[in-house]
Amino acid sequence: MANTNWRELDYRQADGGRLRVRLLWNQRSHNLALEINDHGVERVLALRDPSVARNAFMHPFAYMR
Repeated sequence: MANTNWRELDYRQADGGRLRVRLLWNQRSHNLALEINDHGVERVLALRDPSVARNAFMHPFAYMR
């Protein structure tokens, strides 16, 4: 995400660094999102319910549709 309004709240790696997950917060809109890079494939997941942010960060594939 190149938009400068986004701030990284947390970051983690798994699977020897091949899975990277970033929890992002937009300081203007106050939206939350996950940026998931899985073996070089990047996906962005908007989190509509902020109460699931921590769980989604730890288990991102459970929240993908």
